[in-house]
Amino acid sequence: MKSFAVKAAIVILFCFIIKIALPYAVDPHNVFHTDNIRNYGVEPNANYIKMTYILNNKDKFNAFMFGSSRVGSIHTDKIPGVRCYNMNYAFGKPSEFLANINTFLENGIVPERIYLGLDVSSYAVDSSDHLTSTQCMPYEYAKENPEVFFNAYFDPLMVLRSLPLIFEGKGMDGYRVFYTNGCRIDYDEEGGAYFTQLGQMTN
Repeated sequence: MKSFAVKAAIVILFCFIIKIALPYAVDPHNVFHTDNIRNYGVEPNANYIKMTYILNNKDKFNAFMFGSSRVGSIHTDKIPGVRCYNMNYAFGKPSEFLANINTFLENGIVPERIYLGLDVSSYAVDSSDHLTSTQCMPYEYAKENPEVFFNAYFDPLMVLRSLPLIFEGKGMDGYRVFYTNGCRIDYDEEGGAYFTQLGQMTN
C-alpha cells in the first residue's frame, strides 16, 4: 500500500510539473509574467500584456494608438500634447480595439485621444481565429472565458513547439518598450520623423 502511495505521488507530481509548472515557468507568450517579460524570440501575447499593464497604470497615459504590429513603428511618444501609448499587437482587428477601449472605459480610463491605424490585416484576418491562437488571444477573452484562455497556455505541447525558437537564442531586443511607450521592438527613425509631423498636424 505504501509503495502504491509513493508511486501515485510520483505520477501526480510528474503530471503537475508537465501540465502546470513547466508551462508557467517557460511561458513563451509571457501571459504569466506580464510585469517582467522574458525575451525568448517568441511573439508575446501583446494584447493581453499591454491591457494588463495599462489597467495597472491607469494614470500613466491619456492617449492610445491602436493597430496591428505594423503600427508598432509609430513613435507615439513624439506626438506632442499627449502621453500616448502604442497598443499595437499582432494582427489586431478593429473589433478587438473597440473591446479594449470599452474595457478602459469600464475601468475609469477615458482617453483624450485615440489614434487608429488600419491595414490589410484589419480586414483579411478573421478575429475568431484569435480565440485559438496563443499569440493573439484577446484580453477580453481571458475575462469572459478564463478557463479556456489559461488552459491554452497550460499546454505542454505549445511549450514544446516553442522550444526550438527559445534554444536558438535569437531573442528580440527591446521588450522593455512594453513598459515605456508600447512601440514595437524595431522602432525606427523613419517612423519617428513621419509621426512627429502627424503630431504637429493634430495640434
